[in-house]
Amino acid sequence: MFKKFFAWALSTNKTHLVVLLIALLLVGVEVYLLKTSPDLPPQVPLWYSKTWGEEQLSSPEWLWLIPTANFGFVVLNYSLSLLVKKREATVASILVWSMVPITLAGTVTLYRILMVVSP
Repeated sequence: MFKKFFAWALSTNKTHLVVLLIALLLVGVEVYLLKTSPDLPPQVPLWYSKTWGEEQLSSPEWLWLIPTANFGFVVLNYSLSLLVKKREATVASILVWSMVPITLAGTVTLYRILMVVSP
């Protein structure tokens, strides 16, 4: 079943494969966050744009903001790319490929935060 799906994703268009890989990455991030969340301290650094100290800290539940925002961005961009695909193929491709750096940046950010607070 997966072999047919990957064959379809590769044969039809690279954008389907990109979205599939991003979805798998987001699922992996969520599983990793679920796995590490019981071991997190009561306060974790999240708001790096604020001044150093207590203002940067938040409860660990706020870490879900990163994968949720990534997921929302992916859904929005993929939906928009499907809407404009017939008229503007280049714009659709840009929308899909812009998901890659944004999702990777969110994933790396979350990973670095977890590495700072993990024992």
